[in-house]
Amino acid sequence: MSQNSVFAEFINYSIHNGEELIEPENLQELDSVHITSLLNKMEETGDITPKTVKRTRDIIKRSVIKSDGNNTYVIFGIENQTNIDYTMPLRNLLYDTLYYFHQIDEIADRHSKEGVKLKAGGEFLSKFKKEDKLNPVITTVAYFGTKQWDGPLTITDMLNIADERYLEYIPRYRMPLIELSRLNREDIMSFNTELREVCGFLKYSKDKNGLQKFFEDNPRKTISAKGYNLINEITNSGMKPLEGDEETDMCKAIEDIREEGKNEGRDEERFSLLVELVNEGSI
Repeated sequence: MSQNSVFAEFINYSIHNGEELIEPENLQELDSVHITSLLNKMEETGDITPKTVKRTRDIIKRSVIKSDGNNTYVIFGIENQTNIDYTMPLRNLLYDTLYYFHQIDEIADRHSKEGVKLKAGGEFLSKFKKEDKLNPVITTVAYFGTKQWDGPLTITDMLNIADERYLEYIPRYRMPLIELSRLNREDIMSFNTELREVCGFLKYSKDKNGLQKFFEDNPRKTISAKGYNLINEITNSGMKPLEGDEETDMCKAIEDIREEGKNEGRDEERFSLLVELVNEGSI
């Protein structure tokens, strides 16, 4: 997912219903490690001291979105999951909140360096001017597992609420999530990057005939070394990796995989390896 073309296509599909609002050339890689200091009260003394909170995302990028002649900056994150995490909405909320604090820290540092005069009271205490604005942060989940996601999709899904009247006052914080193995064939074929081949393999990984037909029907008959090596690793087929800009015929690659056969009972390892490769930028 780290390649700009794949990242943009996934975000456009998951957030913009396929509309190509995010362009690969307008994406900027951001630091995936979020560190901020929160106030912590010491139980022994009652003293208030800073407490460092650190979290590491999978992938985070900033995009310029052009609309009606105006440029808008939006921060997009993708979290890759092989297993169902029943705390995922809260995890995403923490990631996004930490990056909002990161933006506040950046603005405060900029005000200090530029000698911006802050009004007494709220502006001075927060180092944040009334007219200062933050860039929105949106995190979506790419789920690579084969078991249907049955975890929560909102914060309120995680809460034990007897009286639903309280829901009016609790932010839902809906989590966008795409189950890659459950995408329909039409949507998979609409992808332009090698996300198409990877999703096709995920969908038909346990259906050899379906997998063969998918790649026979795929208008792109060749696959790059990165895409081929990715599927090779997913299947644990042990075939010789391709190198550099080399390409291969996709149907032949799948036939090779069928002949080699997949190791039985290793689905979790296979999908964990997939996400590891995605995070490393293999696609």
